Formats: sequence, C-alpha cells, structure tokens
Amino acid sequence: MVRAENLIVKAKCFIPIPPNPKNILSLKSTITSLMVDKGFEPENPTISGPTAGDAGVYYTFTACTTDPEGDNVRYQFDWGDGSVTTGWYASGTEVSLSHSWSSSGGYVVRVRARDVYGAWSGWSGLVVVIGEACPYVYAWNGSAYVLDNNVLVESEVSNGSDVEDFYKLEQAMAPYYAGDHFSVYSIMLGEFENEHSFIDMVRLYAVDHDSSVKIALTPDGQILTYSNPNPPVSAVDNYGYDWLSSLSEIDEIYYQGFPGDYLLLDFGSLDVSQAAKLVLRANLEWKKETCIHVQTLNETGEWEDAAILRTRNRWSTIIVDLADYLPNPEGTVKIRLYMTGVHKIDFVGLDTTVEQEYTITEATLFYAEHSESGKVTLKLLKSDDKYAELLPGEQIRLYFILPNKPADKNRSFIIQIEGHYYAIQ
Repeated sequence: MVRAENLIVKAKCFIPIPPNPKNILSLKSTITSLMVDKGFEPENPTISGPTAGDAGVYYTFTACTTDPEGDNVRYQFDWGDGSVTTGWYASGTEVSLSHSWSSSGGYVVRVRARDVYGAWSGWSGLVVVIGEACPYVYAWNGSAYVLDNNVLVESEVSNGSDVEDFYKLEQAMAPYYAGDHFSVYSIMLGEFENEHSFIDMVRLYAVDHDSSVKIALTPDGQILTYSNPNPPVSAVDNYGYDWLSSLSEIDEIYYQGFPGDYLLLDFGSLDVSQAAKLVLRANLEWKKETCIHVQTLNETGEWEDAAILRTRNRWSTIIVDLADYLPNPEGTVKIRLYMTGVHKIDFVGLDTTVEQEYTITEATLFYAEHSESGKVTLKLLKSDDKYAELLPGEQIRLYFILPNKPADKNRSFIIQIEGHYYAIQ
C-alpha cells in the first residue's frame, strides 16, 4: 500500500453516482485508508520513568519516537487506569507527561505514536509498582508477563536470613511454548522498589486435579484441597456491623480491618467431623507486627491462636486446617479473625470435604536469564547460598519444562522460592 500522492488511477469507464451521503462517507473512508501506509508508521517510542512509587504522587514519564519521513507525531499514553493523547510534536522531540495513581498495585504504562496520516506505531511500555513491597513474581499468560504477587514476605522480619516461601499463583499460566508431550512455562521475578533481593533457589510445581476440586496452601506451604466452602451464618465485627454479604463471594467487595479490629465468624451447626478447612481470600494494605490471627475458643472460653497469616500485597487465597480446633469445646463452630495490620478480606468459607487426590510434578528449570547479568540458571537450581541478585528495575526470566497435563484435569501452579532482601539505604 502507498500514500495517495504516489497512487495513479486510470479509469476505464465512469458510472454516475447519485449524491448519496452514504456514498460520500464510503469514498472518504476509502481515501483515508489509502493514505495510511503501514510501511511508514513511526518507530515504536522509547519510554522512561520511575518503576515504583506511592499512591497519590505525580510521576513524570518521557516518550520519544522518530518518523521515517519526518512527519509530526502525537503520543497516546495509557496509564493502566486511563489514557491521554498529546498534541502534535516534531519527529524526534521528547514529550513528558505526569500521572498519579489513587490505589496501590502494578500498572503497565504504555505509549504509542501516530503520524499526521493516521499510521500508528506499536506499543512500548514499562511496569510501575505503586505502594507495594518487593520482589514480585509475574506469570506468562500466553502473550505477556502479568503481575501476580509479592514473594519472600517473611524476609521483612528475618533480619537478613534466607526465608522459604511457597505461593500458589493466582494468575492463569499458559505455555510459553506448547509441545505435543512437553511444554515450556515461564515466570519472571522483578525488583521495583528501593530494595536489593538475593534469590537462592526457585522451583515450579504443577498440581493436576479434578475440575471440581481447587487447591490452596496453608501458611507453612502444605497443599489442601477444597470444593465448596460453606459461608458463615453471621460475620460481625467488633463494632457490631454485619459483613456477611461482603464475604459471600469473590467480587472485591470486602471487609477491611485495622489493628485491633476483629471479625467474628459463626458457622452455626455445620458438621466438621470429616474436615474443617478455613478458606479466605485476603490482601494487605499496611503491615504492623504479624498479620491476621485465626483464633478459636479454648477450654476456658478464651480466644487462642490456631494460625497466624502473613498476607500479601495483592489478593491471594489462603487455607487453614482447623480440624484439631473445631468444634469449640462448647460445641459451636466459631472463628475469630484478629487484625494486627490493615487487611482486606474478600471471601471466607469453611470447607468440610475430605482431601481429594491430586498429582504434583516438579518442573525442570532449564534456563534463567537476568536482565543485566545474563544467564543465572546455575545459581537458582539449589539452595547453596549462591545468589542471583536483583536491584531496582531488574528482572529474571525463568523457563521450566513440564509434561502436558491430562486432558481431564485442571492444573494449578505453585512456586517455591528461597532468599531474602533488604532496603537500600
């Protein structure tokens, strides 16, 4: 396709066309499409700016592109929570815009350029993490690495010692490469705040299970199955407010508790003789001391800790085995969630199904590439204090081989990571 000024048309005959507005619009559309030359679009812009920050603060991002014909260009910035298009600038001119985000999370800031003929460049982008802790794991979903959650959460209280973290990925994973019998899966670790991470070992596990069964991890990394958790009959906070409707399904309509608050869950006369597994979906807004204390009643009617949950910065599902604690001595099925930080809880239920079968397969890590240091595979194969390090703005992409899942099963993924991080002064 060429531009209109280079196009010569020889008419063999002329057919009178009535002055119909629809014909005029069709002709205008045809001429416009002829003027857009896919071979002369602007180059993909470069984009620069901070990769971490705080909510409510404006940060400046700069983009620049050149047009092969020297045409003026304009830029479209996509902030992840809205977009804006600039005016026209000369080819090669740096353009800067500022933006702030109102809530914490990971955002992909993208930019593309358009010339005066309407030809668009491709997108360029970078990930910006607002108000959260690092490092992070990303999952390959078939077309891009998508932000999942922060890892090594216990490192904040380990005084520089390595910690072991098991985490079930919340984001859907798709093969990076799909083969007939084996496929390649990929995750990415990224450091985006003012911290220095030391990664000693990373493993990926595939858990194949029936479609009617889901899995989650206990605080110590044990896999438990659940099917259809029972909702509480009441969910009342320490101020007497009822939160039952906010906790009944996964919809990001949530209860939010602050240090010293608690949520009293009553499951009525639920039969817990076969199993009692508390399933909750939670995240963390602000950390103080430990996190959510899962409490049950003791013989004297006092609340005691059955488990302590250190939640993550983004939504994740946690399961707690309460078979040894329920029913309470008085015969009730009541649980108290006591907050020592600012936490959100989106869903809570008590699963009473017996453990179901599943198959777990450890993937083979065959390649890991650091964005600055290159190949770091050998440093991540085993726990040996030989670290792959991450500084702010750096990433490690890891590639694993797994046998394909059985056609009649669903597959979930768990990562195991060892290491630690500390704040850069």
